[in-house]
Amino acid sequence: MIIIRFCMSDGKTTNVSKGYAEIAPEIIRELKRLHHKPKGGKWTTAAKIAETMNAGGWTTADGKAFTGNNVAMILYRHK
Repeated sequence: MIIIRFCMSDGKTTNVSKGYAEIAPEIIRELKRLHHKPKGGKWTTAAKIAETMNAGGWTTADGKAFTGNNVAMILYRHK
C-alpha cells in the first residue's frame, strides 16, 4: 500500500492510501500468473516468485526489489 501525502494551500495535509490494484494492476496479474500449482506438484513459493520477479526487472510500487513477504502479502490481499 502506498500513502500519498498532499499539502494544501492552507497548510493542512491529507493522506490518501492507494493499493496495488489502483497503482500497478499489472504486478498483481504477473504475481497471480507465477503463483500456480503444477499438476501433481507443489505450489510455487513466495520467495521463488520474488526471485523470478526481480530477475525479470519488476519492482514494487516503491521501486524496491520484491521479497517473499511482499509477494505473500500482495497475493493474500488480492485473492
